[in-house]
Amino acid sequence: MILRELKQEDRLALRKLWSICYQSIINVEEVREKLEASADEIIGNGAFTEDGEPMSGMLSNRLMMNFDGAFVPLSGIGGVATHPVYRYGGSVRAVLGQLLARERAHGCIFSGLYPFNHAFYRKFGYELAVSEKTYTLPVRLLKPYAGQMQARLLQPEDDRSFLKPVFDAFISRYNLAVACDEKKLAAWTRSEPYARNEYTYALYNADAPVACLHFEKLVRNGEGVLSVKNFAFTTEEGFRMLLGFLYRFDAEMHTLEIKASDDIPLAALIDTPYEVQCSVGNPYMLRALNTEEVLKAMRRGDFGRFVIEVADDFLPDNAGRWLVEPGKAEPTQLSPDLRMSVQAFSQLVCGYTDLASARFRRDVEILTENPAPARAFAKKPLYVGYYY
Repeated sequence: MILRELKQEDRLALRKLWSICYQSIINVEEVREKLEASADEIIGNGAFTEDGEPMSGMLSNRLMMNFDGAFVPLSGIGGVATHPVYRYGGSVRAVLGQLLARERAHGCIFSGLYPFNHAFYRKFGYELAVSEKTYTLPVRLLKPYAGQMQARLLQPEDDRSFLKPVFDAFISRYNLAVACDEKKLAAWTRSEPYARNEYTYALYNADAPVACLHFEKLVRNGEGVLSVKNFAFTTEEGFRMLLGFLYRFDAEMHTLEIKASDDIPLAALIDTPYEVQCSVGNPYMLRALNTEEVLKAMRRGDFGRFVIEVADDFLPDNAGRWLVEPGKAEPTQLSPDLRMSVQAFSQLVCGYTDLASARFRRDVEILTENPAPARAFAKKPLYVGYYY
């Protein structure tokens, strides 16, 4: 097995590997022509046979992620694939280890991914970091939010840059949210109203955009479903306007399907919660790549001082014991106040859970009565918002 960074000439081989593994149909010659005409940067690693045949490959998307109110570097892992002929041979473990070490050296302090199997990636230090709620309810229940507002349907060719302040304000509310740039803004607000029943609307207050809404119109069991794919707002009033605008589709659409983070208790905002159904998905995992830098980046107020010990079997350089104060972390030999795995640490530090809940994990030990860790590790509203 030969392990190395992916090169530009590996792009076609990677697309072919994805086609085999993801059951997607491609025209090899068309893909070859498109790749030759483009100069897309490729950041990734792979495993190859002695003859140069790709065994496994994966990409890293270098992103900026909101963490406690500041943006920090994130390595977003995607495109993970292993040729069926070479599965169960350890190539993914080898490639991922090489890639994460590379991205840690590059300055990424977190790595995230959308897992096909949580247990598989937990072996490599990742842990569940986002649970996503999908609400289903009759559109008519939004009537109390109805009102007058300005709205604009965006066409595919329309400029989207005027919506960036809306997404910037929205993203600032959430840990893990990926920073908005031109590419991501286009992905969040794509619209094909006539070709695919896919719509993006901008909502205004006094000529200033305050919310954005992207949804599809579907038909299920003979009834219209308004499936919201993405939304953003500047203030809570913007969110209420968003609900009021969705009510305008009551005449032709029966059901609303919308995802919302924990800080938006949609069922509690509806007059008849019995008619609101909620399902929970667990789509995202995170791991700390540089525990010391993560501890320094925490902004949790004046939580005090504590010593934490973190184990990382997959990346031993990331393990250690640190004395932590607000904005500071330094290696120490002092006795720890708490001890945990990198999986538990990653889940705690992002705000998925608090210390009172984390103590139920098998890989968390609370060793003293020091109150500082409980103040430092509190739940926070979470949202990623970008599928890579």
